[in-house]
Amino acid sequence: QEINQWASDNTDGMIKNVIDRISDDAVAILTNALLFDGKWTDPFKASDTGKAKFTTLNGKKVKVDMMHSSENFYYENKYAIGFEKTYGEKGQYSFIAILPKVKGEFKLQNLDIKKFLKSKTDKYTVNVSMPKFTYDWNGSLTNILKTTSVKSIFDDKINPLGNMLQNPHSVYASDVTQACRIIVNE
Repeated sequence: QEINQWASDNTDGMIKNVIDRISDDAVAILTNALLFDGKWTDPFKASDTGKAKFTTLNGKKVKVDMMHSSENFYYENKYAIGFEKTYGEKGQYSFIAILPKVKGEFKLQNLDIKKFLKSKTDKYTVNVSMPKFTYDWNGSLTNILKTTSVKSIFDDKINPLGNMLQNPHSVYASDVTQACRIIVNE
């Protein structure tokens, strides 16, 4: 309860539950919270928001509130197109929307994100229609992390985190979880 209260307090109440239970053999819990309360540099105008049809990932057409604007930064490579809309008074942060060019399964690893970002141009005006949305996710990152160079933190046989605590038993990560909430509106 104390950890969940801490998360709620540090995310303006947006993330209320990061952990359901603590196992009896837990030695330590590392918790992090990040709240990015970004304000668009040039906000969408509420008067330009209206109901429109939007096609969901499964192909269903639904009516949603669509925000409309014109933006100046365009991206394109053979896999996707995109636009940039900035946050902050001076535009120091960016939201980059990426729309795949082909229908069907889109694999992010095929995008070549470095090349995509280098394609940035201000030669075009991009007319944007984007749905307002809220997205919540809470789950384990353990299986993903086990495929990366940090996989050894999960190996109880090598005591990867033993130097952190003076403990006669092997100290390792049993799980890494994340909770997030994204709200995009005017």
